[in-house]
Amino acid sequence: MPLAVTFNYEPMIPREGSRQFWLPFLGEKTAEIYQACADLKNKPLLDLFAKDEVYGYSLDIVSRKVEETKKSITDFYARKRPDCKVEFVELPTLHRVTAARYFTPDRAMNLDITTTNALIPNVVNSLQVGRDLSVPDTGNSALNQYVDGVFKSYGLKPRFVDSTDLHIGGGNLHCSSQVVLTCAP
Repeated sequence: MPLAVTFNYEPMIPREGSRQFWLPFLGEKTAEIYQACADLKNKPLLDLFAKDEVYGYSLDIVSRKVEETKKSITDFYARKRPDCKVEFVELPTLHRVTAARYFTPDRAMNLDITTTNALIPNVVNSLQVGRDLSVPDTGNSALNQYVDGVFKSYGLKPRFVDSTDLHIGGGNLHCSSQVVLTCAP
């Protein structure tokens, strides 16, 4: 029978909790290691990330790309639609970021390659019709509550939708609504 590890978690607001997982690959020799990982609290984990150079490097790349994209969008609308006010809505997302640097054989040029994958259904991938907004349910009530408040502050009416199947398939509400389905004979 597999051993169990109890994961203690600290949600953003306000309760702590725990959930027990049965891990079939867990053995007596590794149970202590997995339990130690499961017992990590938010603060020590953030301290660990703050000291990790690779993690910091990845975050720097992502931050730089986000700012470059915001500037590009703002500049575009300033030229094409100066009557439009550009406003960015900051929403929390949980992604896995992979950054790598590749060099040409002569090492004269390098490329920063960054990829991200949403770990939970991403609320940015919502679908708006009028003031109604279908939002992927993150599975985290505290996160959903926060996002609900952000969208409502813009006069939108958010409705959370279970989009787990779409998320697992590598897309979500907005992406899937932009697909043209065809039937091959």
